[in-house]
Amino acid sequence: MVPHVLSSIASRLLFRDVCLQFGTAQFGTGYSEGAAEIDRWHAQRSADILIRLVSDTEYAGLVRSLSVRAPEEGQTMASFQTGALSSSLNLTTLIITIAMLASALPKLTNLKVFRCQMGNDALISILGVLEKSHPKLQGLVIA
Repeated sequence: MVPHVLSSIASRLLFRDVCLQFGTAQFGTGYSEGAAEIDRWHAQRSADILIRLVSDTEYAGLVRSLSVRAPEEGQTMASFQTGALSSSLNLTTLIITIAMLASALPKLTNLKVFRCQMGNDALISILGVLEKSHPKLQGLVIA
């Protein structure tokens, strides 16, 4: 019984601050197999978290701070031109992920702070959802 109680307490503490990262490792280090692997890991992790936020209101209610980092349009296009990533797969994945994020935001009933770094089109979409779902947000950081 103790592990379950400790797990519950740990979840409440760990998931207060959630950080999602969508395909950004290569922009800090340049394209490499290592950066691609990191991006795949982050994509899977972020998708798992977003699915849980959408499907589990108790879990979503734990989140107080959310940070999101996604490539900007210029960064995405540069990677497509070098052939580093498959443009259709990457763009489609990014669109789906941003849509999942937009679906999850209203469920974050205790969200106080939102930080983001992303392209203008995605940012406009997300800010529209934030404006409607969290009009009393205490902190907003746009990088």
